[in-house]
Amino acid sequence: MGNTTSDVNDSIKAQADSENGPDIYKLLNVNGSGELVRLMKIALSTKDFTDLDNFIKTEVVKYLYNNGQGGNIPIEEIVSRRIGDKLSKPLTNLTRLIESKRDINTKEICFDIYKCGAVGESLLHLCMLNGTTLCHELAKRLIKHFPKMVNDFYLSEVYYGETALHMAIVSEDPSMVKFLLVNGADVHVRCCGKFFCPDDQKNNQEHTILQEIPIFPVNTNYMGYTYFGEYPLSFAAILNQEECIRLLMASGADPNKQDFNGNTVLHMLVIYNNLPMFKLMLDFNASLHIKNRQGLTPLTLAAKLARKEMFQFILEKLRHVWFTYADISYGSYPLATIDTISKDGTTDTTSAIYLIANGETDDHLELLEGFVVDLINQKWNSYIKHKFYFEFVLFILFFAISIALVLLERKYFDYLNENYHCVATNRTTSNLLKECSCAYLYPTDSARYARVVVELIMILYSISYLIIMGSELYIQKITSYIQTLLFNPSKIFFIMSLICNLLLIPMRFSCTTEGEDILLVLSIIFRSIFILYLGRGFKTISTFIFIIHKVLRTNFFRFMIIFSVFVTGFSQSFYVALDFGKNTQHKVFTSPLKALFDLLTMCLHDLEEIYLDIMASNYHIVGAFLFLGFLILVSILLVNLLIAMMAHTYDVTTQLKREWLRQ
Repeated sequence: MGNTTSDVNDSIKAQADSENGPDIYKLLNVNGSGELVRLMKIALSTKDFTDLDNFIKTEVVKYLYNNGQGGNIPIEEIVSRRIGDKLSKPLTNLTRLIESKRDINTKEICFDIYKCGAVGESLLHLCMLNGTTLCHELAKRLIKHFPKMVNDFYLSEVYYGETALHMAIVSEDPSMVKFLLVNGADVHVRCCGKFFCPDDQKNNQEHTILQEIPIFPVNTNYMGYTYFGEYPLSFAAILNQEECIRLLMASGADPNKQDFNGNTVLHMLVIYNNLPMFKLMLDFNASLHIKNRQGLTPLTLAAKLARKEMFQFILEKLRHVWFTYADISYGSYPLATIDTISKDGTTDTTSAIYLIANGETDDHLELLEGFVVDLINQKWNSYIKHKFYFEFVLFILFFAISIALVLLERKYFDYLNENYHCVATNRTTSNLLKECSCAYLYPTDSARYARVVVELIMILYSISYLIIMGSELYIQKITSYIQTLLFNPSKIFFIMSLICNLLLIPMRFSCTTEGEDILLVLSIIFRSIFILYLGRGFKTISTFIFIIHKVLRTNFFRFMIIFSVFVTGFSQSFYVALDFGKNTQHKVFTSPLKALFDLLTMCLHDLEEIYLDIMASNYHIVGAFLFLGFLILVSILLVNLLIAMMAHTYDVTTQLKREWLRQ
């Protein structure tokens, strides 16, 4: 993209420098001066417009195509004028394609694209920029002489596509809007310059020579002070210009036109949370069912952005009332964009409930009321509850069986055949000889049959669960399933425990006893974490489980960043103070790595032995200062800061009454 910020600043400076800028500024500039302004003042005072009209016909016409009749300019030429050498890809292979499309891929322009201002503006734009009554009258005079000028647009990358109609709407001037519409202003002209993009898309665009509109990334949060949705109708709706809206609709504006993000005027009003204008656009038959590039309708966009009032209003608009009797009405809601299950059985990641459940703000919890809660409860009571409790009971049995496997301890040496002389003994240790390395594969102890049954049950459970997971993966698609796992990290650990169970098989037959023991330990640890996933289904403990996740994700992570820096620095300082201090009796800080673990022990206030070793060192004075500094900064300050952060997280989370529903 090049140095975009520098280019923009240079263009704006050039626009303000009327003396050294383009020749157009001699006619009219942003400072409200120029030959056209001088002649317009004389004409208004004398009521004689002859000199002004003659100047327009003889001088202004030199800046126009075909004596003011306009011309069809190839899109590739307009794009080249807009971005210069900032094309995303080389164009050496596009010459023939350009020539073949030159006659059809064009755009009608009146003002010469090489004679416009520093930021691609025409005389009409300069009139609107000045905003004075005199300049507005001058603009009308120019349009009277050259009607094709009314649809000229900014050519610079910053303001590309903006016309006088957009500017009149922003200026809140319905009379000028009406004049422009009467004189042929295009109601569907697109304004997609960087200035009018969401903030996260301003410097993230791609350009191709054959496409007028830049290519924007799909992922965006839509936030931007001047993201108004391209079309004049969206500009008017966002800026609460009801009169301009009615003028545009009377001139044939389509409320369902989509901008470069796929947003219609209704999407834009959801983004700006403008309910009064939203209701007005519905009166003009704007559609509630159009999806943008992210697959979001106005309803699901309201769910994603946590616009509570807007969400509830759209939900009621989508409700179909079958009959009404007195104060009682019977209706139904469409599930297409609300429920997480789509028609083909896959998980709809753009559905309202999915977006609410995965929302990261407290405002998303406010959406969990009314019909949404009723639907969640209905889904829970219909089939999810039974499936969940079955999975919970099955896991408890599986966990009990895994504990039984540990209790059925393998007597590693006791059941070895003495005739093989499996144990070689010396003064200090007993070592298992190589011929006895397959003791796990050929056990002879009394518990071997029970242990084999338990192991088979564990293997069968692991295989069955992974097969079921594979079917869910096939139905939900890998991306959505991964998102679900990331939202439930404890389930990832459970899957890892099942994989560890299956890896026990090759370890057993390869007689790798140490590897088998390690996998068994990891399997038990990972399996224990899964209770954090299942516990979310019980209201009494779900909040505490959520607190654990939140503390680990926020408080503990930030604490560890600072804590690790302090511990690393202090541990090496202690190592130098004690090891270089010639104290041969000390048992701590004997190596850089051990110093790190010893310092972690100090955080648990096991201080007496460490303090005595420090004072016995030749560097005991330095060591004492290090000890005091670590005690204050880490053991007292940082640890208590972590406790305070966790307490704050606990207080805030326990006040979220709807968090269990989201879980």
